Amino acid sequence: MVKKAFKQYINKLVNDKINAALKSTSSEREKEEPENLEDLPVLENPEIVTTEEEIEGYAISKILLKELVEDERVFYRDNKSYFNILLDDNIRKWLCRLYLNGANKTVQFNDEERTSVNLEKISDLTNYKSKLIEVANRFV
Repeated sequence: MVKKAFKQYINKLVNDKINAALKSTSSEREKEEPENLEDLPVLENPEIVTTEEEIEGYAISKILLKELVEDERVFYRDNKSYFNILLDDNIRKWLCRLYLNGANKTVQFNDEERTSVNLEKISDLTNYKSKLIEVANRFV
């Protein structure tokens, strides 16, 4: 009986020490973690910068496609080297890509030949309305 009581006493002491150690480490972790999501640092990708010219190209594309699709179906995604104009926010349904970051402004259409055209200014995109509608017809 004494042997059994001694064993229980030792087990209780060991468990108390372990629980105390666990509680102290968990309270330290809680202090390190932010209390709400607003305290979390915002991770941004500074390599991808959406320019005003790219947004203008997106707006022009939406206007040009208005006869064929609702403007809520036209989306964009910016990448390092080009700016995608998408249908239904689906990367497989990209209509055209705008390359505006370099010295040459270019638009590439998602047709069978992947036709590329140089632009002097972004508003020149309006000259290719029929091509953009032709590409969009493939996905509608």
